[in-house]
Formats: sequence, structure tokens, C-alpha cells
Amino acid sequence: MDQVTVTLTYPIQLNGVSCDRLTLRRPKVRDMRGAQKLAPNDPEQQELILFASLAEVAPDELEAMDLADYERVQDAYYSFRTVRNTRQQDAQGAGQAPGG
Repeated sequence: MDQVTVTLTYPIQLNGVSCDRLTLRRPKVRDMRGAQKLAPNDPEQQELILFASLAEVAPDELEAMDLADYERVQDAYYSFRTVRNTRQQDAQGAGQAPGG
């Protein structure tokens, strides 16, 4: 999955246009690190910056979003991260020498 689209119950202005959908692209490590650098001591702002980057909108535009819609955006973001849990068993031997 390279992107996910969230249908908004309450449309918002994004880049000057009223939108009832928000599409997030798949995140990269650099997206997370960039958000951490811009808001080092504010996890909520880091999340807004990250989501805005993935959606190619400004963070303040996301702040105008209805909370129920924002929670669906959070769920969409976390859907990208679920692969990690399915590979947990494969990672148990990470860092060990073969046969060790």
C-alpha cells in the first residue's frame, strides 16, 4: 500500500480548496525525523507536521480538522505501520550469526 485516502465527514480547506478527502502517502524515515527536528519537545506537533507532510498540506490546515476526522487520519497512518507486527517473529533472530 503506497497511499491511503481518508473520507472526511466534515470537509476542510486544504491548499485553498474545500476537500472531503485526505490522501496520505506511505511515510519514510526522513518524514519522521524531519517532524522531530521541527518540534523536538512536542509530540502532538510532530504528528501534525508528519501527517501534513504525508498529505502535502500545511500543518495549520490539519488543525482545523474535526477531531473525529483527525482520528481516522491517525488510524490511516498507523495502518502503514502494521507490517511491523506481522514480521516480529522473523526479527527475533536479527543480529545473530547464522546458525547461532
